[in-house]
Amino acid sequence: MVSVWNRGQSSFTLEPGERMAQYVLVPVMQAQFDVVTEFEQSERGDGGFGHTGSQ
Repeated sequence: MVSVWNRGQSSFTLEPGERMAQYVLVPVMQAQFDVVTEFEQSERGDGGFGHTGSQ
């Protein structure tokens, strides 16, 4: 079975035997996170990401 969702503005009818789907294999990433209770000091200091030092 294939779920079909018409994202167009006009309706249409699928007739028996018509092609209406493509098979695409994509990788699924299983992310693993390391939960920390505090962060280590970095070269950026208190300014953080993108901080230029000027205001």
